Amino acid sequence: MRPYDRFMTELEEVAPPPARERRRFVRTRVGLPVTITLPEGGSLEHVAINVSAGGLLASPVVASAEGGTCTVQVTGFDAPLEARVISHRASGTGLAFTDTVTGEALALWMVERAIRGG
Repeated sequence: MRPYDRFMTELEEVAPPPARERRRFVRTRVGLPVTITLPEGGSLEHVAINVSAGGLLASPVVASAEGGTCTVQVTGFDAPLEARVISHRASGTGLAFTDTVTGEALALWMVERAIRGG
């Protein structure tokens, strides 16, 4: 056994490869304001903790049941996105965009905005 092979075997024993990742899209931390509107009406300001082409994590928790729908709007981005509530956790609410093409455009736009400082 070559030294490299022995090292890799020892490394895998100490830190096994992670379990298969469920997420299809890479998430990026952004910390930018978003407005979320529920079907019942009323818009609330939230913060997008992270974003991907598939959705975002909004904080604080969105007042809607899992499976519910909402609209996500970001000031400066032309199109609002329809989204579905997929999970609630202590850090916020996971939202999945129904249109991942527009979601990808929004994610790229938000990441660029976050890099430039808001």
